[in-house]
Amino acid sequence: MPADAPRAPKAVPLHLGGEHVSTWRLGDYRVVRLLGEGAMGKVYEAVQESLQRRVALKVLPDDFAQDPDAVTRFEREARAAAALVHPSIVPIYQFGCEGRTWFYAMEFVAGRSLRDLLKESRGPLHDPKKVAKYVLNVALGLDYAHGQGVVHRDIKPDNILVREDDQALITDFGLARRHDQKAITQAGALMGTPTYMAPEQAMGRTVDARADVWALGVTLHECLSGGQLPFPSQQLRELLIQITQQEPPPLRALRPELSPDLEAIVRKCLRKEPQERYQTAKEVADELIRFFRGDVVRAREATRAQRALRQVRKHPLTAALGALLVLVIVGALAGGVVVSRVRAVAAAGERVAAAEALVGAPLAAWREAAAALERPRGADQQLSPPGRAAQPGGGPPTRGPARAEARQLDGSADADRPPRARADF
Repeated sequence: MPADAPRAPKAVPLHLGGEHVSTWRLGDYRVVRLLGEGAMGKVYEAVQESLQRRVALKVLPDDFAQDPDAVTRFEREARAAAALVHPSIVPIYQFGCEGRTWFYAMEFVAGRSLRDLLKESRGPLHDPKKVAKYVLNVALGLDYAHGQGVVHRDIKPDNILVREDDQALITDFGLARRHDQKAITQAGALMGTPTYMAPEQAMGRTVDARADVWALGVTLHECLSGGQLPFPSQQLRELLIQITQQEPPPLRALRPELSPDLEAIVRKCLRKEPQERYQTAKEVADELIRFFRGDVVRAREATRAQRALRQVRKHPLTAALGALLVLVIVGALAGGVVVSRVRAVAAAGERVAAAEALVGAPLAAWREAAAALERPRGADQQLSPPGRAAQPGGGPPTRGPARAEARQLDGSADADRPPRARADF
């Protein structure tokens, strides 16, 4: 029996999975074995005898049970988790106290945590798409929790369970905070696991849902890189400097075969300024869905502009001088373009003038001839037909003597001929 567990009247042997273990009782629950422990208690596998079902039982140690603030925080954890009903959040069954021992029962998840899976070199987390799927489940659960006014404040591989059906679930709301609850801890106190804290969380400031987005990015980085943290220092002071001032190493430098889309998602989750990150966990989920569809994620589209903006904020004088230099260069280039344009127009005018000089005279002659053809001819310009002479005064021409004589001879000859038959058509 664990050293800090509540005293049980008598240990009861239990045969479980081929192994005999000793058990102790806590009200309606028969505790079987220790599953894990955190800052605010230990988690056991237990059997709820009244319903004959396996549960996970979180128990507040006796040392904390004497602290009213610890009890209040433990109760808030249970109530916060119980109010959340989502497929990606472990459900809470019961909260209570037996003697001096506070506890709450939740669903027993038959599976392992992401931390356990990280220890397997060729396990599910070796596949980037598996990692993306688990983080997508968690992002959807976080988005629901945020919508209910609950910020988890301690997202990490230890608090993400993977069931046997490959569904990832969020657990351990021990540091969760509701927006309508008064803070228990003193202002400026660090709450959470340091390696997963957002910069504003590490500086003791008030945090919102975007702190969970940061922790989700750290978790995604760690799982995709095979266990490498983006800020790996073991010294708290140096770790806080890294989190608040330094950029994480490129993820693809650790795993070159990774998709640039996944790297872009991690990079945006880990922006120092909260307003530069994804503003909601739903945005992270949407990006992962785009990744699964094969679309380019939006984080990659804005990367260059965001980098330039960060450089301007860090080095305003250098950015101003650079902008002035760019304006000078652009002005010089624009002036050169204008001069080239003027020269091109002048050269074109010279070529047109030369062409007009070359074809101008022939073109004028052609136009004059065309105009002459179009003018009506006068009576004095009409030509008489051959054999006719124009009468004085402009009358019709008279027949010449030779023609009249020939007509007379022709007529006398015709008088001796028999008349021709006429045919009128």
